[in-house]
Amino acid sequence: MDGTIYRIGQVAGSTKRKLKKECRRPFDAETLVASVEAVFALSRDEFRGRVKAAKAVMGKEVLILAGVEAGASLSELSSIIDLDTSTTSRRNEAAKKS
Repeated sequence: MDGTIYRIGQVAGSTKRKLKKECRRPFDAETLVASVEAVFALSRDEFRGRVKAAKAVMGKEVLILAGVEAGASLSELSSIIDLDTSTTSRRNEAAKKS
């Protein structure tokens, strides 16, 4: 009886995370960055890091959204645009709402 009580709230390992990793597509960072450079007429240095210009922020958000759709993780994208992972996550959420 005691064993049953303790097992009621337990859940087997999440399959959602496993499936997500297994279904990831190959991601080409160079193509994504080159696309953002071309569309927004910005160089890499103009949208990497803590740049606050509206055009650069929009470029970052597009890069993050497109990168996630292309199969990149937020940590991969944060290293590309030279931002903290939590900042990249916030930019991703903000871009989804826009």
